[in-house]
Amino acid sequence: MEPWGNNVATLVFETGRPARIESFADASGPLGDIGHEEGFGPGVGTPVIVEGRLWGC
Repeated sequence: MEPWGNNVATLVFETGRPARIESFADASGPLGDIGHEEGFGPGVGTPVIVEGRLWGC
């Protein structure tokens, strides 16, 4: 799944750095939708780097 919208995966993808959001209340995109449906609280993500390239989070 490609990250897009306002969510922690998009922040990691765009910056290549670890990211945190305080809540999914303002999150959007497919990951934001899941966060809303499941009632997620704060979220964190960290980049996974393989051979010097961002591979995922």
